[in-house]
Amino acid sequence: MVQKIIDIIDLQKSFKFSGNRLSILRNINLSVHTGEFLAIMGPSGSGKSTLMNIIGLMDRPSSGSYQLLGHEAGNLLEEERCQLRNQKMGFVFQSFNLLPRFSAQRNVEIPMLYGGLAPVERKRRARELLERVGLSHRLHHRPIELSGGERQRVGIARALANQPSVILADEPTGNLDQRTGREILHLFRELLEEGKTILMVTHDLDVAKWADRIVTIQDGSIVAPEESVVVIPKIESRTSQEQQRLHSL
Repeated sequence: MVQKIIDIIDLQKSFKFSGNRLSILRNINLSVHTGEFLAIMGPSGSGKSTLMNIIGLMDRPSSGSYQLLGHEAGNLLEEERCQLRNQKMGFVFQSFNLLPRFSAQRNVEIPMLYGGLAPVERKRRARELLERVGLSHRLHHRPIELSGGERQRVGIARALANQPSVILADEPTGNLDQRTGREILHLFRELLEEGKTILMVTHDLDVAKWADRIVTIQDGSIVAPEESVVVIPKIESRTSQEQQRLHSL
């Protein structure tokens, strides 16, 4: 039986604003299983980013239940949340969020630094991960010296640094051209084959269709059936030309 890695029940989130309580998320019910690729769609202000922040343990729900790997996240102390986030979750951002003064290798090492890994092991694993995403020739380049596709690959390598169970991707192709974005989505599908679970926020339906399921949020509520299944594009083996291009992104 496939294990639920994320289980959200009747989750709500609200904020106080000008003396009033503003409801952002309403009665969210969502389950994600190990090895699943879920896309979350919705217009600006719909609440999808707030939901991702809660799933990523960067915010807490106002009420309801959020269980991650069997842990009731709302009951965890802040130190426990930070540890769980560092060890079990990887983050990929639209704007890459790389430290500009650091090399690609050093950027990938940072999560491992907070995880307490020894320097020699950090460097070894960072090199392996950058090779995994086709950037073995860019280890010592700073972000300004990399293309958009290369920066996002560094971001993915960094997300994998501590061998997370879940990858959260916020508009991961938003700053990339269509062809480069397709390469990133190929990489996500390959990570699924290695047992990763991926949650991706996107406004682009063509991008969302690479996921196993699409959930749509509008006005703080899920409006598309959680069980709705979408057709995954057929992902063929890369041609030798695509393989060569992978190293030029």
